[in-house]
Amino acid sequence: MDGQRSADRRVSLHRRWTGPVHARPPGRLSRHRRLSRPAHSPRPQLRAAGAAGPRPSRERPSGPSDCARRAWPDPHCARFQGQFNPTACGRPGRLAARLLRVRPHRHHRARSAWRFTVLAGTRPWSCLRPSATRTPGHRVNIRQLLGLGALVGTPLAAYAGYPALAWAARILRSRPYLTDQHHKPVVTVVIAAHNEAELIEAKVRKTLDLDYPTDRLACVVVCDGCTDGTADAARAAGDERLRVVELPRQRGKLAAIRAAVPHARGEVIAFTDANVLLERDALRHLVAPLADPCVSVVSGAKHIGGGPEATYWRYERWIRALESASGSIAGADGALYAVRATGVDATACAGAADDLLISLRAIRAGGRIVFAPGARATEAPSPGTSQRFTARTRTISGALFALESLPGLLCATRGDLWWKLFGHKLLRIATPLVMAAGLALLALPLSPARRRVWSSGLVLAAVLVALPTSGRPGRLAVWTRYALLANLAALAGLARFVTRQPIDAWSPARGKRDARSAIQQSLN
Repeated sequence: MDGQRSADRRVSLHRRWTGPVHARPPGRLSRHRRLSRPAHSPRPQLRAAGAAGPRPSRERPSGPSDCARRAWPDPHCARFQGQFNPTACGRPGRLAARLLRVRPHRHHRARSAWRFTVLAGTRPWSCLRPSATRTPGHRVNIRQLLGLGALVGTPLAAYAGYPALAWAARILRSRPYLTDQHHKPVVTVVIAAHNEAELIEAKVRKTLDLDYPTDRLACVVVCDGCTDGTADAARAAGDERLRVVELPRQRGKLAAIRAAVPHARGEVIAFTDANVLLERDALRHLVAPLADPCVSVVSGAKHIGGGPEATYWRYERWIRALESASGSIAGADGALYAVRATGVDATACAGAADDLLISLRAIRAGGRIVFAPGARATEAPSPGTSQRFTARTRTISGALFALESLPGLLCATRGDLWWKLFGHKLLRIATPLVMAAGLALLALPLSPARRRVWSSGLVLAAVLVALPTSGRPGRLAVWTRYALLANLAALAGLARFVTRQPIDAWSPARGKRDARSAIQQSLN
C-alpha cells in the first residue's frame, strides 16, 4: 500500500512540474525549470500504481553516460548541472557555453529563467532582455555594442563627463589668483569692423564712456575693407582718444587686428566686436585679474538675449568658471577679452579663429587664461538659421586651424591645458561625426525590420523640426532645431578643415538691428 501511494505521488509531482508526459529529473533541478525532452529520446515509462515488475533503476552507471538515451536523465550530467564536465556528457553546459563562446546544448536552455546577461541580440536594447526571450544561441555583437556606445556615450562624455571632470579638478587642484579692483593699467580697446556704419558710432561712444579713468583708456577702430562709410561714422564720435585705421580691401579679422596693434598704447589691449554691448564696469572687472603676474589673458562673460543660445551660453559660462578655478580656460571668447600688450601675436594664420589663436599664443611662454564673470558682454541672438549656421561653421573650422598651428599645447606636459582643449574643443567637434558612425553601425545591415525602425526615426525627427515654435511642443522643436544645426555646423566646419578651405573673410551680420537698438537705448 505504501508503494502504491509513493508511485501515485511521484506521478502527480511529475505532471505538476514538467507536464503530463515528463518525469522530473532527480538532482539539482528546481521546480521552476521546465526542461523539454529531447526529440530523439524515448518517452519515459512511468510505473503505474499496482503494476508488477521491477522499478526503474536510479543508480549512476559506471563510466560516461549519455542522458539523451536514458529513460531517467542522469543528475550528474553536465546538461543538468549547468557546469563544464566533459567526462559526464559530450555536450557543453550553460556555464561552459558562456566561457567557450559556443552554442549551448538544447537541454540547457531554460524556457522560463530570467537572467540578465551582457549578450547583445539583433536590437541595440536586446542586451537588457532576459535570456528566455532572446533567440537561442545569440553571441556578443561587437558592432552593435560599439554603435550604441558611440551614439550614447560620446555626447554624454562631451557634455556631462567633461564638466564633471572640471568640477573635480576645481576641488582637487584649485589654483586661486589675485584679483585687484584698484588695478587700472592703460588699456586700448580694439574694434575690428566690416560694414558696421549703423553701429560703429554708438559703439565707440559707449566704449569711451565706460567706468574707467579717461586718461587710461583709448580706442582703435579698424575698417576691414568697409564700403558703407564705417570709417566716417566712427570719426563722427569726435574723441581725441580714438584712432581709425582703414584697410583698402577685406583681409580678415586677424589681419585687421594685426593692423591695429601698432596704434595701441598701454600695458593691456582689449578686443571686442562692434555688435557687443558692454556694461559700464566691464572693463574694470576685465583688467582686475591682470594684477596677478601669472595671468596673461582674461576672458569676459558673454551673454545672449534669449532662446536656446542663452541657455547654451549659461552652460558655457559655468564650465569656464570651473576651468578657471583649476588653471586656464580653453581659449578666450571674441566678444570681450584682454591680453597683455607684450603677449599679443597676430601673425597671419589662414582660417584660424582670432580669439582662440591670440589667447593661446599669449600663454605659450607661460601664464594663464582666466575667466572674469563680472565683465559682461551682451550680444543679440542670431537673426536667422543661415547666419547662425555660417557663424558656427566658421567658429569650428577656425578652432581647428588654430589648434593645428599650436600642436605643442595638446601635449600632456602642458599642465592642465591639454585635456581642457581636448574635452572642451576637440571632443565636441568630433561628437557628431562619432554619433554618425554609431548610427551607421547600428543600422547596417538594413534588414526590413531595421528599415522600418530607421524610417520611423526619420519621420519623428522631421515632425519635431516641423513643430511650431510656440507653446511646449514649440520649445521642443526649437531645441531640436538648435541641436541639429549645431551638429551639422560642426560637420561642415570639420569638412572645411579636412579639405583645407579656410574662411578668412567675415561678414558680421549677427543681429545688427537688435544690437543697434540696445546700444542706443543704453546711451539715452
